Amino acid sequence: MFAFVTSAGTDPEVILVIEARKPLTPGATAPAWHYALARFSDLRLSVRHKDKEIFTAEPIPWDAPEQDPKQRYRTFRDRGITPIEEETPDAKP
Repeated sequence: MFAFVTSAGTDPEVILVIEARKPLTPGATAPAWHYALARFSDLRLSVRHKDKEIFTAEPIPWDAPEQDPKQRYRTFRDRGITPIEEETPDAKP
């Protein structure tokens, strides 16, 4: 299992699982490599292997009134926090 992260920190954006499986084809004896990718981000994602795009995920807008039920990664907005104005040195209470 591998987690791909951005340079911003350690929060994974994509999870990659690689495994060797027993062959299902009659007569085959060698295990075959299989992979699965899982979205762990609301950003647009794209994964390429040997110059071929093998996974893509469109961005999930956090402020959409309804989320797409087909998305496996969901964002939920609990509440918005209004920014606090910066105090100036001359400000008096």
